[in-house]
Order: sequence, then structure tokens, then C-alpha cells
Amino acid sequence: MYLVLMLQTRLVKQAETGPSHMLLSATIVITGIFAVQWLLVLYGPRSQRPRRWVIWTHLTTQTALALLPLAVFGTDWYPVVGGFLAGSMLLLLRPPLSWFMVAGVAAGEGLLRYYQGWSAVDVSFCVMATVNVGISMYAITRLSGFVRELHATRAQFAAAAAARERLEAAGSLRAVLGAALTRIEEVSRRARDRLPVDAPAARDDMDEVARTARRAATDVRSIVGALQGPSRRRERPGRVTQSRLAWTIILILTAGFAWQQVIYVYAGTDGSWRATAGAVAVTAAISALVLRHSSTVLRRRRPRGSAWTLSAQILLVFVPYAILGQEWATMACLATGSVLLVSRGRWAWILFSLTIVAWCVPALWASHGTLFYLYTSAISVQIGVVVYALYRLPMLAREVDVARERLARMAALHERLRISRDVHDLLGLGLSTITVKAELARRLVTSDPSRAAAEIGELADLAERSRAEARAVAEDDRALSLRDEAVSARAALSAAGADVHVDLPDDAELPPSSPVDGVLAAVLRESVTNVLRHAHPEHCAVTVTVDGGAVRLTVHNDGVIPPSFTGSDPGTGKGLSNLTARTGALGGSLSAGTDGKGGFTLVAEVPLAADSGTGEEPRHMTDSPLPFRA
Repeated sequence: MYLVLMLQTRLVKQAETGPSHMLLSATIVITGIFAVQWLLVLYGPRSQRPRRWVIWTHLTTQTALALLPLAVFGTDWYPVVGGFLAGSMLLLLRPPLSWFMVAGVAAGEGLLRYYQGWSAVDVSFCVMATVNVGISMYAITRLSGFVRELHATRAQFAAAAAARERLEAAGSLRAVLGAALTRIEEVSRRARDRLPVDAPAARDDMDEVARTARRAATDVRSIVGALQGPSRRRERPGRVTQSRLAWTIILILTAGFAWQQVIYVYAGTDGSWRATAGAVAVTAAISALVLRHSSTVLRRRRPRGSAWTLSAQILLVFVPYAILGQEWATMACLATGSVLLVSRGRWAWILFSLTIVAWCVPALWASHGTLFYLYTSAISVQIGVVVYALYRLPMLAREVDVARERLARMAALHERLRISRDVHDLLGLGLSTITVKAELARRLVTSDPSRAAAEIGELADLAERSRAEARAVAEDDRALSLRDEAVSARAALSAAGADVHVDLPDDAELPPSSPVDGVLAAVLRESVTNVLRHAHPEHCAVTVTVDGGAVRLTVHNDGVIPPSFTGSDPGTGKGLSNLTARTGALGGSLSAGTDGKGGFTLVAEVPLAADSGTGEEPRHMTDSPLPFRA
């Protein structure tokens, strides 16, 4: 809009005052000025400030483009370029230096026009135009850049929310499990030392270890339930809006236009105080209506009686305009902005166009000349668009900020579900194994002291390993290995009295660090936990085969306890649903069930092609199997 305004002003002035070759040179200079300003708008201040040499090079170029044309075109040069220089200073320099520089630019522009022979009224207009253009360009560029930064940082915002959930989960796990596992480790070492000299005391220590492990398992289930429930944190969306900046700029624009309008009326009526006082009263009423419309709309509310207040503002603008003509043209600029603020949808732009037409009619019968007619048309559109942008950009910033908050909440929910799944799957086996081994060691204290000592010694190592796994779960730094889990499964099931058979492929068929290996390790761990909870196995077989581009894990055990004794069926619960999600994330499947003869079989199958994908199990919101893409 500023470009059109400058080009048309230059066109009419050149047609009235000078040769045609000056029009071409002016057009080239104007295009260069706007190219520099457009670079600032497109690549201007972002989250990181430009380097100092870039700032001063840009400001030096703009200063030259603002001052040098004055020597060629003289008084016919339009003062918008000084406003661009002021806006660039506000964007590139830090306050209060930027505001001092803007004041200097405005004062310098006024002095130059004064020494060129401009009247006091025209000098006042030049200073007002410089300030208004500068703060308008600053506000619109800053707000649009703010929206861009909000949109660009949505992923970091979501990652921060997920990290916050990890920190809270880590604190909960330390508070709940840290003391319990430390106590298990201390009591286990004490029982090992007591065993040779005081067997009954060692047996009591094993009872305490078993009780502590059961309580810790109950606490783990409580943590899982809390993580899968709603978050206690209540986010407040839309905190960052920048509406105050937009309203402040509208206030400055309105005050500038009101001041200039009073000056024009005073000069046009030869200093009539009655006309000047009337102009002050009318401009104050118009300014109050404009600020009421803008402040209410920026708070996302529709002004009460907006149809009446808008009609009143239009009457206060156009009735004096029809009478006074050119002297009242300044305040008429604000009518288009209020029309776009108060109206909605298609009607806003229809009324906007009608306002422009209504503005031009008095200019035609008053015979103010072609330049005035073109100028008033362009300035009305320009101010309307500026005011609308100052309204729309904070609204857009609020919408982007709300979307960021929603994205962060979904990422936090995904992280909570991920942590709850890992707490259930990865910590359950360790606590179940500690319980089984403590009970076994208690029975062996008198019958087989040497084996009891070995079992007690393993309890301290299990407690230390469980603490490390709790930290890995909270930090999302786990790295399960199928072969390590097979060794742990054999030890846990053997301690429960089962005959364990394990058959694994070699490393060439199933690389140890592959995603498939990690998922199958988690499946095996949860399977063994279910065996310990829901069965008294005598035989258990763990088989992993690679065939036809897929890896199949089969876990079969006997001795299933009827659900009437345990209160739950071995094929139900959170564990298997978690494992189904894990295998499904890599394109696999999982099935489990009883065979009707006291046996239970779990089969997980995952394609090896999953290894050629991302290289890790989906953890982030955009990779989630949950319906978060919408």
C-alpha cells in the first residue's frame, strides 16, 4: 500500500512539475527503497538478532535512500521513506537507543522540510507521517515475526512439555522406588552376613525383603494408574498474544491523526478558536470510539451496540468532511479501520469498499484536484489495512499459541503413556523376581544354606539393577537386549522352580542393537512377569525364530493358576496391551491365550524390515501410533 501511495503521488507530481525522465528515475529509486524494506520484512529480526555489521549496513543504506532523493526531487519527495527508516531502527536497535533514533529521524525530517520552505502545518504532517509509518511498519513486522516464531517453535515447546513430564516421573519413581530398593539392598546384604551365624534373623530379613518388594510393586501400579489418568497441571492457553502492543500502536496512530486534524482545522479556518474547539471535541469523540472498538475487539469480544457506535463514528467523520472538505480529510482515514474491526466476514470488506466510495464523493464535488483524490483514496485503504493487520495478527498469534499448547498437552500425554508403559513393563519383572528370590531364599535358609546365600547375594544386584532401570525409564534412555533378558528370564523362572528352555538365533540373523531386538526383549520381560504372577510353572520354553523376513518370539508355560484364585486372567491387563502397542508400532502383531490344559502361550511376530526404518521405537508425538496427527 505504501508503494502504491508513493508511486501515484510521484506520478501526479511529475505530471504537474517536471519532465518525464524524472518520473523514471523516481520510480527506480522508489522501487529500490521498497526492495530494501521488503528484505527487512522477509528476513528481518527473528529469535536471533542480526550481526552488528548487518544492522549498520542496512540502516546506512536506508538513510542514504531517504536523504539523497531530497537533493534531486526537492519538496516533491514524499516523506514515507523517513518512516521506513524509523521502523527499521525500532526493529534493529535496542531501546532506549531505538526510540531516541526515531525521535531524531522525525525531528530531522521536520527540519529538512522547514528549510525547504514547507509551512508549519505541512511540517507537522511530515513529522506525524514519519512516526506513524515507522511504528506501523515496526508493529506489523514484529507481530508477523512473532507469529512465525510461535509456529517455528511448536516442536520445541512440545519437547519441553515431554521433558517436564519425564522430570516429574523421575521424581515420583525416586520417591516411591528409591527408598524401597535401597532398603531391599541393605537388608539383603545384612541377611547374607547373618546367615552363617543367625539363620532365623536371616529368614526374618528375607520376609522383610519380600514385603518391601510387594509394596513397591503396588506403588508401581499406582504410578502407572496416575500416569494414565489426567494430568494435574492445568495449562493456560493463549498466554502470549501481543494484543497490548497492537492496541498501543492503534492508540499512537489515533492520537497522531487527531492532533494533525486539529492543526488542519486551525490553519484552514484562519485560527478560528470556535472551529478549533469544535474540531477538538469531534476528534476526541471519534478517537474514543476508535479506541473502544479496538480494545474490545482485541480482547476477543464484540463491542456492545457496535452498529450504533460505528454509525456514530461514520457520521462524525463524514458530516464534517462533507462541509469542510480537505481540512477534515485526516480523521476520515480512521473510519475504514473501524469498519474492518467491527464488521465480520464478507460484510466487513463490502462496507470497507462503500466507505472508500463515500470518502471520494465529497472530494469530487469539492474539486480538490486529482492528487488529493488519489491520495485520500490510497490513504484510506492503507490505514484500514494497517488497523486490520494490527487486529488480525494478535488474533493469529493467540490461535498459534493455543495450537502450541494443545500440541504440548498431547506430547505430554504421549510421554506420560510412554512412561507408564515402560514402568509397567520394565520394572514389574525386577520386583517380581526380587519377591520370588526372597521367598526361595527364606525356604533355603535351613535346608540349603549355600544356595540361600547365593540367592541372597543376587537380591542386592537385582535391587541395584532395578534402580538403574527406573532412571532409564524416566530419562527415556533404556536399551533392552533380548539376550540379556533371556538370561534374566532363565534366572527368575529357575528361582520359581521351573525347568527353562531358551532357544535364540545368532547375532547375524537378529542384530543385538536393532529395534526388533529391543521390542522382543520388552515382550519377553513382560511375559516372564506374567508367568510369575499367574502361574506356578514346572516347564517354560522361550523360542525365537527368524523365518520369511519376520522374527517370532514364542513363550509357553504350564501351571496356570485359575482366575478364581488370582482374581485376573493371564491374558488380560495393561501389560499385554502395552506389548501389542510396541509390536504394532513396528508393523508386528501379538497374540496370547490359554490352551485349556493349564498352559499359556504368547506369540509376538515383528517384520525384520522394521530395522531399516527410523532405527528406534516411536517416541515423539509425530511418530506416535496414537491419533495425534490431527
